[in-house]
Amino acid sequence: MLQPTDDARTLNDRGNALLGMQRFEEALTSYNQALSLRPDSAASLTNRSNALRALRRLDEALQDLDAALKIRPAFPEALNNRGNVLRDMRRLREALASF
Repeated sequence: MLQPTDDARTLNDRGNALLGMQRFEEALTSYNQALSLRPDSAASLTNRSNALRALRRLDEALQDLDAALKIRPAFPEALNNRGNVLRDMRRLREALASF
């Protein structure tokens, strides 16, 4: 029997596949489901930020990345993605600091 962590991992992986196919809304749904099972998953928060960024929902993407970094302060992917979102927002000094 699958445990909630296994289900969350599977849903996160599904979101990654959907993101790769540019099915951003469906990816977002999958990440939301993963996070409903594991709200403390820095990886799922970071991945969801990618879907939100693709949908140009930059404020929400930044919130997810900040939340991921509270869980894992030195998470390289979250720091890099945060820099990308801040760059998209034209907040270049903050982006540089994140990179």
